[in-house]
Amino acid sequence: MAPLLTKTEYARRTFFDVAPSSVHIKDLIHKETRYNDRTSDLVTGMLLLAVYLKVITKVEASWYAAPFTIGARLRVSVYQHEGNAFLGPDGQPMSIDGQLFHGSGGPALPSQYTFETMRDAPNFQQWLDQTLYRGTNSDDSDWARRGEVPPKRKVNGARVDALASTISSSATSAPSSSRKRERSRRSSSQKHKSSKGKKDKHRHKHKKS
Repeated sequence: MAPLLTKTEYARRTFFDVAPSSVHIKDLIHKETRYNDRTSDLVTGMLLLAVYLKVITKVEASWYAAPFTIGARLRVSVYQHEGNAFLGPDGQPMSIDGQLFHGSGGPALPSQYTFETMRDAPNFQQWLDQTLYRGTNSDDSDWARRGEVPPKRKVNGARVDALASTISSSATSAPSSSRKRERSRRSSSQKHKSSKGKKDKHRHKHKKS
């Protein structure tokens, strides 16, 4: 199970954004230093689109452990729509699973296209190449240009563990009220047992005399 992330913890994350058509999706998922950052609507939208088209897997998208939980599910309770917007083929912010990815520009008229209908756009292929492949193609990543193979990784355990560790240390330094109540209850119980033991001992001595 992925660790919970509070709004405060999410807001403390470093912000990661990219310029439109500047990063290839296959390079984006291998930016190791950014996996625990909160992401812009453009970055998040790119990852979700790539998952939908099966260009990357849900596991790979979930390496970005701040915006996503396991299975590339958006952390809707903490996610912030900021940075560059994720625009559809018609140049308007796309709506994905009920979330309008308008970025820092604020609410705007949503795109008439969705992931289900985007192929109907006359400029679909051009838009896709610009959005995911920086205007080239699916095989033209920096890794491919260098003739290298991206390192294989297992499920984002290390990313999630690192995030969980941060959250855990924060929780340890600031115990919840429920933990405080539990400690108070245990302390009262111990005092009660101690007091009862003294009374029983006193009664025993009284009987002997």
